[in-house]
Amino acid sequence: MVEMRAYILAVKPERGESCNCELTGKLNTDVHIALVADAQEQDENNSITAEITPRLHHSGHPNMTYAKLKDLEGDYVKVVGQLMLDTKHITQASKLPGERTNKKLKRATNWEIHPIAALWVCTKSQPACDRGSGWEAVP
Repeated sequence: MVEMRAYILAVKPERGESCNCELTGKLNTDVHIALVADAQEQDENNSITAEITPRLHHSGHPNMTYAKLKDLEGDYVKVVGQLMLDTKHITQASKLPGERTNKKLKRATNWEIHPIAALWVCTKSQPACDRGSGWEAVP
């Protein structure tokens, strides 16, 4: 498990992926969150990815949906979750017959926080939250 404090640059719905049985629609797919260190950063190439799985927003966390998380863009947050290497976005040295080339994404690394286990929003200044005061859990 890792903890990261950052600003939410963008919240995006995912498409069908093998980890979610290729299902589509916002209820069945991950919510992709691009995190950046600086509130002024606008380049997703400098971001770290965190993702919320459908299992989380289906299991008693109604505020962990795309629509509600989209409202947090620009906010300073604390994210806790598992660190995972997303190999689907590392170009293969060789491919199997019929296999598509993996697509590189805009982000600083293929390491991501996936799945997110907990999310807090800073309700005070960044320095106050970094000192431990002002975090509000997103239930």
